[in-house]
This record gives sequence, structure tokens and C-alpha cells, in this order.
Amino acid sequence: MRQGFLQSRQETDDLRKEMRQGFLKTEEGFLHARQETDDLRKEMHQGFLKSGKETEELRTSVQDILDAVGSFATHVEENFAEIRQDVAGLKSEIGGIKASMVTKSYLDEKLGNNYGNAVAMVRKEDVKVDSLTQILAKKKVLSKIEAKEVVHMGPFPKA
Repeated sequence: MRQGFLQSRQETDDLRKEMRQGFLKTEEGFLHARQETDDLRKEMHQGFLKSGKETEELRTSVQDILDAVGSFATHVEENFAEIRQDVAGLKSEIGGIKASMVTKSYLDEKLGNNYGNAVAMVRKEDVKVDSLTQILAKKKVLSKIEAKEVVHMGPFPKA
């Protein structure tokens, strides 16, 4: 589960990088179009328009620039729409991962319960071994010294 989370996190980081690259390209395109527009304005203000023919050519150039900027903006909006869909999908996947993950407190509680159960079982077995050792000592199968050594070996040694 942690590996899936790390993989989702890597995919999210990769998507962020792609988005940043897309934003940088978009910004470069806008800056380039703006520079072209500014250059065109400078030409207009410097008096390069001497005849109606030049004016018509200039109108055509301006219209071409506006068409290019409009086309570029449409393309950028399509890319953003696709990125928005990808991000929404990632949010959904991350929500599912979060929903299926256990919390630290839950895990601590379960581990504590299991540890307590294991200790209780070992104590019961220790009592059984002690009882068996005493029975064997009474029947003279074990000497008192051997019985004492066995009782002191257990996980909960007796004094």
C-alpha cells in the first residue's frame, strides 16, 4: 500500500513538472506574441505608414498576429482542460488511498492488543510448565535442584 502511495506521489510530481513546463511554454508564447505586437505598434508610431497600401498590409499583419494569438490561446485552453481532468483523477485516486490507509493510533492499538494477548498466552504456558515441573519433582523424575533450574528458566522466572 505504501508503494502504491509512493507511486501515486511520483505520478503527481511528474504531472506537476509537466504542468510547469506547459506553463513556461505558454508564457514564452505570450511574451513572443506581445513582443511582436509591441514592435508593430512602434512601427506605426514612427510614421512608417505612408500609403494606403502599407496600411492594408499592416492591417493584414495585425490580423494574422491576432489570429495566431487566438489559435494559441485555444490550444492552451485545451491543454489546461486536459490537465484539469488529470488532476481531478489524481485527487480521486489519492482520496481512495487515504480512505484505505490505517491510522497510526489504530495500528498502535492493534499492536498493543496483540502484544497483550501474546503475553497472556505465554504466562499460561509458563504456569503449565511450572506445574509440570513440580509434578515431576514430586514423582522424583527431577531433582529439586533441576526443578528449580527449570522454573528459573521461563520467560517469567520465579524467585
